[in-house]
Amino acid sequence: MGKTVAELKADFEEERYRLIKRNNLIVFGIEENEGGEEILRKLVQILRPGGGFTIDQERVGAEGKNDKPRPVRLILPNAIVKRNMMANLKNLKNKEEFKSIQVVQDLTRNQQKVRSAEYMKSKMEAGTGERGNRAKRVKLDAQPSSSRASNGSADMETDQQ
Repeated sequence: MGKTVAELKADFEEERYRLIKRNNLIVFGIEENEGGEEILRKLVQILRPGGGFTIDQERVGAEGKNDKPRPVRLILPNAIVKRNMMANLKNLKNKEEFKSIQVVQDLTRNQQKVRSAEYMKSKMEAGTGERGNRAKRVKLDAQPSSSRASNGSADMETDQQ
């Protein structure tokens, strides 16, 4: 049998939210003051060097709920601009003023749940050595080096595969 009307409505709403959020980015770590606004302007200039379009922005979440600054949603004109801005994130590396800032895609609640479950699954598998836990190879030299011969230990070298 097919889906119920309620399931179809839920699927429709999920798809509608995905389309709305498709062109958005979320920025964490921007303080809610003039200094934070200036850092956000610099961030946007680095991520979209060509410019030529406006980027709307809004704070997400309830104001004053906790002591952390609320995330900023950047509403971009299309998915191509978003992709280009995500590609330019590498330009933020090693810049001290952007160390505490994180830029992510705007996801629906369902997408967040799925990604969180996948992340937790990969962490669990890494703990058991099935995935993500690279084995270390230890290689012992047959001839101990002269500097270490006095304490009787062999040279050990570890490398990850």
